[in-house]
Amino acid sequence: MSAIEEIVQEIMGAIDKIDDAASIVSRVEQETDQALEQAVALGYNAGVEAFTQLKEETEELLSQIIGAGEASKQVLATARAVADST
Repeated sequence: MSAIEEIVQEIMGAIDKIDDAASIVSRVEQETDQALEQAVALGYNAGVEAFTQLKEETEELLSQIIGAGEASKQVLATARAVADST
């Protein structure tokens, strides 16, 4: 395997890990939504504030992970173009 083929494989592995991280954070976001709904239903104001903050931070994290995935896919496309030209 050439160096560029190894690079492509490594980038693909990173993309898989980013996709896994996005799935995990997405599940955390869903669980946070459920906890927030429960806190609202129970009138637990401190919990509502805490879960609202967690939800906002989780959404931001997910957005960053998705951005990293998109950037990684662009890097992969560039690496494949290099591989095709060599």
